[in-house]
Amino acid sequence: MKIGVSTETFSDLSDELIKEFDIHIIHSSVIMGDEVKTDGLDINSQDVFEYYDKTGMLTRTSAINVSEFTNYFEELLKDYDEIVHISFTSKSSATYFNALKASEEFNGRVLVIDSLSLSTGMGLLALKASDLVREGKMSAPMIKDYLDEYKTRLCVSFVVNTLEYLYRGGRCNGITAAVAKVLQIKPEIILEEGEMHSKNKYRGKDEKIVSSYVNDVLTLFPSPDLDRVFITTSSSDLPLEMREAAESALKERGFKHIYYTVAGATIATHCGPKTLGILFVNSEPTNWKKK
Repeated sequence: MKIGVSTETFSDLSDELIKEFDIHIIHSSVIMGDEVKTDGLDINSQDVFEYYDKTGMLTRTSAINVSEFTNYFEELLKDYDEIVHISFTSKSSATYFNALKASEEFNGRVLVIDSLSLSTGMGLLALKASDLVREGKMSAPMIKDYLDEYKTRLCVSFVVNTLEYLYRGGRCNGITAAVAKVLQIKPEIILEEGEMHSKNKYRGKDEKIVSSYVNDVLTLFPSPDLDRVFITTSSSDLPLEMREAAESALKERGFKHIYYTVAGATIATHCGPKTLGILFVNSEPTNWKKK
């Protein structure tokens, strides 16, 4: 059986990784004023920030609809016997439910996984799915079962430079955003059971914040899977000092493959510029509540 691995543009995987791991991508739409753009093709994160700076308005995002998924799966199944598709968290979008609905047209040949994640958290699932397909030891249902357990070990978090985008997108209140701006606080946003919550708060120089953030996460989760880690940022022009601070802290912990990626327009619409996150897999289910 020939199995294909698929995910969505929300996974923020680079073109190089998509090619290396033979992953297929369905692109979402981003609305900029009266124009409908395709994330990853004719709009990127910098376009989102420039549009906001120029107009004071956010771009808008939308779920990939059932018809789009149906057409996409139909094309993929010309080349594969079965598809394992990793979808955006069901807690924040209708995308997963639309993918699931579309999959019903294909008599069990398309298996849809609710990642309960976003950005390169989804990407980590896609890379693992690709590993399992290449090993050739599992059927598509077995891969789905494996990933449903694997996703409980994802560690997904970001430090945002501004709460303005989250506030305007309805994901935090005005008082919190205003206080953070006045006090120059950079909050850590974590993904827990598919939903975003705030955790730590940081102040100071960017590179110091990044070092503290990475060390705090790895202190909380001291036994990560050291095979892969993503440094994912929303800005293609992120200050080099921030990237180097994250890479240095991760190399000290012994990660073998450190992937650096820039988020697409959809994720950027919600998190704003200069957001930086590290995303990896734990050796046990992720529990942000532990001390």
